[in-house]
Amino acid sequence: VRKSMLRDEFKISISDMNAAVKGVNITKKQRRHTVASEHLEGWQEVTESAKRKFKRLMGKAVSTKKQEAALWEQAHKAATQNFLTEFGSDALGANPELVGCGEVGVGPNVVAGKMPEEISIQADE
Repeated sequence: VRKSMLRDEFKISISDMNAAVKGVNITKKQRRHTVASEHLEGWQEVTESAKRKFKRLMGKAVSTKKQEAALWEQAHKAATQNFLTEFGSDALGANPELVGCGEVGVGPNVVAGKMPEEISIQADE
């Protein structure tokens, strides 16, 4: 009766109804699985913690400092590539591979969106 009402009065296709039923069934299955495994949740946290500690002990875990350094390196490469794409390959001078090789926070104040000739370099005091 419900399906015929949806189909006839509201013009909902059978494939849409079947897709909705399938989505509901998937959600019900996930809920049953969650309830069934809920009593194991504490043990799962204990095993995950033990795995992390073991990796740290064996030196196989990647430190957060190394992850941060890798992310900054990726961001720098992407920013340099975007700059070169926008302003051309000669915008960084004779040695573009050396850009950003100095200390972090040291060097000229670069204003985004301006060509290198337009940027006034302010010396740090």
